[in-house]
Amino acid sequence: MNPLTGQTLLDAWEEACAAEPAARPLVLLSAAEPGRSWDALAAEPLGRRDARLGTLREAMAGAMLDATTACPECGEVVEVHFDGRAVWAAGGGAVGSAEVGVTAEVEVAVEAGTVVCRAPSTADLLAAAHGPDPERALFERCIVASPVEPAALSPQARAAVEAALADADPGADMELSLSCPTCLAAWSAPFDLAAFVWAEVEHAARCTLAEVDVLARAYGWREPDVLALSPWRRRRYLELARG
Repeated sequence: MNPLTGQTLLDAWEEACAAEPAARPLVLLSAAEPGRSWDALAAEPLGRRDARLGTLREAMAGAMLDATTACPECGEVVEVHFDGRAVWAAGGGAVGSAEVGVTAEVEVAVEAGTVVCRAPSTADLLAAAHGPDPERALFERCIVASPVEPAALSPQARAAVEAALADADPGADMELSLSCPTCLAAWSAPFDLAAFVWAEVEHAARCTLAEVDVLARAYGWREPDVLALSPWRRRRYLELARG
């Protein structure tokens, strides 16, 4: 897994900004893993995709994650600091390991018979996004076989299938157990690793653009000249340019 830095970072950021939000993780992973095809990445279950994103984040900024949220009881801002490896390990472990954690297909017994389903992928998210009911379309795309049309499944059957899908890909919907230091309230909050990584990549890209801007104005260098500098040397030139 190659970290996104310099020209690769800016190129990936530019391409991702023009892509649909659901496709942005694939843009980043394609840049970090040029040997893997877009179709292969898009077909992976979401938990495994996020395991790859976590490994990318670890390569770029380490495994420790910092975030903030608001207490639902008193509104106090709560700082969250945790080891992200525990998060993306649920999606299949580090890239290069035996990719476990995701069950390919699951059989669910319902009143009408047996439903065979599979965990959703990024390709499913993209395909379902443009219909009138994306949630329903995504659910139906995950049904491999059913004794009745997926739309005809009862609410109880649908709930059973959705629970089985969640169990099959535990890394797809991550939650953090949190507590408020002020009022001592405890709650669980969803954690969207893809959105978190994208926000950090966007911040890093904007910072890189700002550095290019400062050095281009100070020395008349072109973007490739600035990006060709090592991070250490670029910081030293920035210190000189800023006085």
